[in-house]
Amino acid sequence: MSCSIFLALRSNYGKLEILRPHLDSMSYPNLIAWTKSIHASGQPSNLTESQKVQLEYWSGFNEFLESACSKLKPRKPYPQNWIAYGIGKSGFTLAAKINQREKWIDVEIWVGGRHRDTYFQQLKENFEQTVAEKLNPQIEWIYRPDRIDHLIRLVRPMTDPASTSEWPEQFAWIENNLNMFREFFSPEIKSLNTFEDGDVDTIGIQRLEKH
Repeated sequence: MSCSIFLALRSNYGKLEILRPHLDSMSYPNLIAWTKSIHASGQPSNLTESQKVQLEYWSGFNEFLESACSKLKPRKPYPQNWIAYGIGKSGFTLAAKINQREKWIDVEIWVGGRHRDTYFQQLKENFEQTVAEKLNPQIEWIYRPDRIDHLIRLVRPMTDPASTSEWPEQFAWIENNLNMFREFFSPEIKSLNTFEDGDVDTIGIQRLEKH
């Protein structure tokens, strides 16, 4: 399927407005039928129903990326609730997640590694206001002291990943916002201060404890 069937308008930071995908049968695949073909092609027999949806979802997302000639490259789909991409620095991950029970989808940046507290604080202090103004005011900055990473997250609630009829719209939202996150955050993440081995990373912890 040619990516020329997508009419789009891109603006700063990779924002994408889908104006009108051609959804007729001659130019856009019937995702319901395509999903059934995945079943026919054979899945591992030990998958739960939730895992089957996850595998089908990310397989469909890969098809969307190829159809849209996206800057994102398809990744091997797995029966899990997330798919991940690099963003230019060790310890950082760009990801999308789906939740069938609570009915939401999101895009995230995972800020991990031994210096995650300082890196997260640097990004938050320097760019929280800019991100709210230029990207989306609903983007969350989530400090998680009891986890291995912190989150920069944008969620789309009231969205059912199991509803295949909504997949084109969901895939467009995920692709758009993954690209937006990558285009804005990747240069800033790459320019973060790099710690040498043995450096004590206490600045971020001390600052975050004040919030």
